[in-house]
Amino acid sequence: MSNRLLGEKRKFIRSFDGALALLLGLGVVIVLSLILAVPALFVPKDSVWYVIINTAPLQFGLIGLYLVFMRKAKIDYFASVGLKKPPTLAGLLIPPVVFVCIFATLLACTAYADLLSLTGYVTPGTADGTAVLDNLTANNAGEVVLYTVGIALLPAFGEELLFRGLLLNGTKKIGTVFAVLLNGALFALYHMNPDQLIHQFVLGVVLAYFVLRTGSLWVGIIGHFSNNAIALIFEFTRFDFELAIPDRAVYALAVPVVLLFLAGVTLLADAVTGNIRNNLFVRLFRGQKRGGAAAARADTGGAAFVGRDANDLRYRAEYDAAVGELYAKKTWVPLPPHNTADPVSVTEAREAADAEYNHRVAAQIRSKRTLAIVILAVTAGAYALMWLIAFVMGVMEGAGITVPGL
Repeated sequence: MSNRLLGEKRKFIRSFDGALALLLGLGVVIVLSLILAVPALFVPKDSVWYVIINTAPLQFGLIGLYLVFMRKAKIDYFASVGLKKPPTLAGLLIPPVVFVCIFATLLACTAYADLLSLTGYVTPGTADGTAVLDNLTANNAGEVVLYTVGIALLPAFGEELLFRGLLLNGTKKIGTVFAVLLNGALFALYHMNPDQLIHQFVLGVVLAYFVLRTGSLWVGIIGHFSNNAIALIFEFTRFDFELAIPDRAVYALAVPVVLLFLAGVTLLADAVTGNIRNNLFVRLFRGQKRGGAAAARADTGGAAFVGRDANDLRYRAEYDAAVGELYAKKTWVPLPPHNTADPVSVTEAREAADAEYNHRVAAQIRSKRTLAIVILAVTAGAYALMWLIAFVMGVMEGAGITVPGL
């Protein structure tokens, strides 16, 4: 093993890296939110600076976390998350996909809002007319630019680097479906906005799938910016409409419409990237299953290595990193000297040492992944708790209960 492997930057992100970064991101959000709560008390909620104070530092904090974390973990800043890869055709398709997503989730959001109303929940600020998004007003072009930067541009970079960058790249080896659904769920909980839970979950799934298939984070950044920019346009123009269909139809069609939309998104993403044969829905329609060596690798999770044949491209990078860590810790298996008289015993000893070495590498990878799952579970629980707190505050406001200082 050479020092080159230990010194160069990795061009991949492990599950442990993604889980730890997500936990650190939660800490950044909590700390900055508490700090920014003080100056926000002295700025009118209908001011553009209130939005800037509550968004810009948080997003710069996430971007800073990304840069510091990648440097400490010796991971390539840009190549590892696909920032060096241009979005090409997918970048042109993602804005209209995001626009359709708003209307594809409309029935589900309507049905979900009815369920929320049964609990007495109201959007925080609607009772006294202080809800931020209900008071967006721009007096000049400068304020429009500031709103766009604070609400659309910065989150498109900060949140995408965290969710579709670190988290998605760290969990994609576990499985595409798991990584995409987890990404959408944590993305929705992160916003702590019970009103938009459904839309944010579906949007997170769509962006994660497109980024995963294209290998370019720019697709996620463009899509995220498009979604927030469309929301800004709706707010500035006071765009609103009501569904002129019976409630029964809303409840009956809510889930099927979302599933149909997601199926169309996966087909589009796979068609653009030339991966249509491996599309989940295509395989289900044809009755195909993953078999052979691919299924065996999926079952082992990349932890089973035989001799020095651990050259599966999907896990080779992780294998090399584990080898590098063992080498750095001086925990390799010592081999007999080359001048041993019996060449047979030397060969047997080297084979035994090689097998033991691979066993240690596999054990280290398994322990890292187990720790990653624990960290992900703890972090997901923390995000869910914060979302639940936001929900309880909305229920309390609907009941007319006020909490001093909030």
